[in-house]
Amino acid sequence: MPEGVVLSAVHVLDEIGGTFVRNRQKNRAEAYLQFQIDLMSHLGTLSSLIPTKDIIGLSMDIEHYLKGISGDGGISPDKLMQDFLKQVEGVAA
Repeated sequence: MPEGVVLSAVHVLDEIGGTFVRNRQKNRAEAYLQFQIDLMSHLGTLSSLIPTKDIIGLSMDIEHYLKGISGDGGISPDKLMQDFLKQVEGVAA
């Protein structure tokens, strides 16, 4: 994989993470919704770093979480982020 492609993916991931942190301080549900949108909007770029199926799986997990905080049952945000970070670390290793 060319270094520039990986660096681009890392930059996008940093931007998405920073946006998530800022948004989460204001509104948790909106932060996760924007996180999901950002992941899927940058699927092509991020797939050089994280397998596409994992990004889509995370997006589905976020959907479950959002349903959970609206009272429809779901995944805790801590578990969601922990699983995502494990996936990213596993790919980078």
